[in-house]
Amino acid sequence: MGYKVALIGVGYWGKRLKGYIEDNERLELKYICDSKSDLNEVWKDKEVKAVVVATPIDTHYGLVKEALWSGKHVLCEKPLAMKVWEIEELREVAKGRGLSLVTEFTYTFSPSINWVRTNIFGELLGVDFSLKHVGRFIKFDVYWLLMTHLLSVVDMFVPLSALWKFESKDIIREETGLVYFNGETKGQLSVSLNYPDKEARFVFYYDRKTVVCNLLEGTVRVVDYERVEGALRDKLIIGTKELQFREEHNLRHAVEHFVDVLDRKKEDNIERAMWVTKIVEDMKCQ
Repeated sequence: MGYKVALIGVGYWGKRLKGYIEDNERLELKYICDSKSDLNEVWKDKEVKAVVVATPIDTHYGLVKEALWSGKHVLCEKPLAMKVWEIEELREVAKGRGLSLVTEFTYTFSPSINWVRTNIFGELLGVDFSLKHVGRFIKFDVYWLLMTHLLSVVDMFVPLSALWKFESKDIIREETGLVYFNGETKGQLSVSLNYPDKEARFVFYYDRKTVVCNLLEGTVRVVDYERVEGALRDKLIIGTKELQFREEHNLRHAVEHFVDVLDRKKEDNIERAMWVTKIVEDMKCQ
């Protein structure tokens, strides 16, 4: 038995989600809503068990709140909301009504990154993540559009709540920025909407190996080494391997994860959504 779903938002991301919802045998797409649609019809329809929100960032909180109060489970584009108090409120509504609330952090569904998380062991000393491309030059800055992605991946390896300092530096205001964080694991996160090519690179520095994920190429390179004082490269590196993954269907994995949450096979990610928003919100106040 499947879940009947309403999709709210038919822009670039909404159109992609539409295809994956339609492909999922556990879901039945009953409504496709744009800015002219009467959402009261969706809210009142008891057959609709879940809503997928793919609208501009500043509409997420209001739409998700209405959906939850109407008794619908929700999958929402990141970020879930732009204020921590809004997410706390949504969490309480979902919890109180026994509903699932999932945020679609695309890169947390990456096969490459999930392979690293489950197959690489050792002490994670630091990370160097980079996500860059041209545009979109819209009213939401690079921190809401791209930094939220990188923070969500950090949380897969080190809980954001365990990191005690985040410092942001704008290279070009609202278009290109860096974030440094401290804790037992340190890191640098680099984002840009003013980069002529595309880059989605995730580097993990472990105590005895370095792992480089290039999501645009779908490659994971693992380099093992010995820490020998004064030794040159050929004496340090003791092994390398490269794996290939398909990265073009991460949204499909997000939809599948949502279904698993609805089936109570997996947990939601509301705490991750809250910490991502908290950190970006704090950055905007620096």
